[in-house]
Amino acid sequence: MSFKENLLKKIEIDKMSRNILATIGPPGSEYKVDKGTMRRLLEMGSYKFSQERDLDLYISELDSDREKF
Repeated sequence: MSFKENLLKKIEIDKMSRNILATIGPPGSEYKVDKGTMRRLLEMGSYKFSQERDLDLYISELDSDREKF
């Protein structure tokens, strides 16, 4: 990717992360985490989506390369 594309992608990631951080509040508050934006941000990174029962899991691909004991 060119420098311009990388810069635009970084700007988009920064904007998304600011929006997510703004939606996180203390327990019991009116703030709800923006799950849609969080999913898009995780999919942009090195996370693999997996669904187990009713859970949506995002697993780091770096962790899957390690041996499990």
